[in-house]
Amino acid sequence: MVMHSNPATTYPASPSPTQIGFVSQKCFSPILFGSGAATAAPLRYHELRAPISPSFRHIVLNMSTDSLTWNDLDARGLHFAIVVARFNRDITDKLLAGAREALSKAHAESQRIFYVPGAFELPFAAKKLAKQGGFSAIIALGAVVRGDTPHFDYVAGETARGLMQVSLETGVPVIFGVLTTDNREQAEARAGGSAGSTGLGNKGFDAAMTAIEMARFPPDPRKVN
Repeated sequence: MVMHSNPATTYPASPSPTQIGFVSQKCFSPILFGSGAATAAPLRYHELRAPISPSFRHIVLNMSTDSLTWNDLDARGLHFAIVVARFNRDITDKLLAGAREALSKAHAESQRIFYVPGAFELPFAAKKLAKQGGFSAIIALGAVVRGDTPHFDYVAGETARGLMQVSLETGVPVIFGVLTTDNREQAEARAGGSAGSTGLGNKGFDAAMTAIEMARFPPDPRKVN
């Protein structure tokens, strides 16, 4: 049985040897970086709690132009934080919907959602939540679209670096679910967007699946193929 996040997109039934499985996590809170150490921003996000349910055994999704496969992912007993950037919210809301769908299908114990102003604030929020404890993984969702100035390069690069640093420093999986695209069309296509040739699934869904897998890392050797 094959399941995916974008019914309008055609996915291969059998993954190739180059396909890679990954899970994403949901856990964020506001952060701002100054010229020196990171400083906390005032509370500008709201949090909501949501229960989670259904599950699946085999999932094949497209990540960019490659297919990703997850086998027997089970999120029972796991708690996730999802940090969502409000900038480009029409895109990030779709990423959030994809992430929540994945966690629900995998029977995650809980998912808590936090909002921050933009992608640049994701690392600070993720670190606050990771240090707070109680989360199996944190999923960072955002959308950074290239413009006419170097702003894109600074935001995209520092966000990726910051999230990786949080994960390595705290030992809590922090999943990079931030779209970094040249235009809005590319972002929309990766947020469960347009069907047909440009439909590339939902990277929020992919991120949540990555979070589940990394929350279980290292895997039970009895279940490794």
